[in-house]
Amino acid sequence: MTRRSRWLWAAAVLWSAAPAVFLRIPDLLVWIQELLAPPEEYGDPGDIYGMAQLFSGGRRMKITVWLDEYIHGAPAFALGAAPHVLLGLGACLLAARRGRPETGRMVVRLLAVVLVPVYGVRPLLFLADAIEGSTGMWGSRGSSLLVGDLCQLVAVLLMMLALRSVGAGKETVVHRMD
Repeated sequence: MTRRSRWLWAAAVLWSAAPAVFLRIPDLLVWIQELLAPPEEYGDPGDIYGMAQLFSGGRRMKITVWLDEYIHGAPAFALGAAPHVLLGLGACLLAARRGRPETGRMVVRLLAVVLVPVYGVRPLLFLADAIEGSTGMWGSRGSSLLVGDLCQLVAVLLMMLALRSVGAGKETVVHRMD
């Protein structure tokens, strides 16, 4: 593995892990705050029990909610693309050690084929809403999730760039039939 490839793999791991860590920090702070706060009495008149739908976000927002609930909430994608990037790195290292680097590249390409649609749909839906000028329903949580998805896509791009061959003359030997 070349030095360039090592740097790209390291950047892909960091880019894929950053949103998972960043999104967990506010939850951790709220948990610590609740732990240190005195207990509240139940039955305050200001409490709202259950969920109420305040507005209809339209078809795109329903797709986004479905993605959040069923795809991004699944255990396979709960930590973002970080486990998949590490799986791809491990496959590349193991395949190179066994003398078959093309197998590792194939595994990484298959992972990219899975990750790009998973993390690419939400930015496309936001872009469609932005074209219509109705991005207000996304709110701050939507924008943070959008940034997280874009970070995952950058990690997939870095992972694919790490696979790129170096080219003839640098580290590979090309035998010509003259």
